[in-house]
Amino acid sequence: MVDSRVVRVASLRERSELDSGENGGVVRPEQESGIDPPDSRPQLTKRELEVLMCLPTRLSTGEIGMRLQISPNTVKTHVKNIYKKLDAGSRNEAIIHAAQRHLLSPDLVALVSRAERSE
Repeated sequence: MVDSRVVRVASLRERSELDSGENGGVVRPEQESGIDPPDSRPQLTKRELEVLMCLPTRLSTGEIGMRLQISPNTVKTHVKNIYKKLDAGSRNEAIIHAAQRHLLSPDLVALVSRAERSE
């Protein structure tokens, strides 16, 4: 079984070698479009992904903790890590950024949009 961390490090090494000038300074399509290339996506842990999936549901920190059988403080730590990795400052931003990076389904993002309109 291949360790995904090793693959990611190898991929980053290859990428840095390409970016160091071997590509003649050519701008790649993903740099031009502003879309994150697949290997630059934030690497969330399995538990962070589980917490991320709960964010659009509008459950409280305590409710997420009960659902995932972890303490509310652990949920807060995961949420803080998610915000940092997704460069978000709120639940809504985290949800939107996660959807843009294909970490959440568009259906979950629609929940947030509907909830914002009804407030």
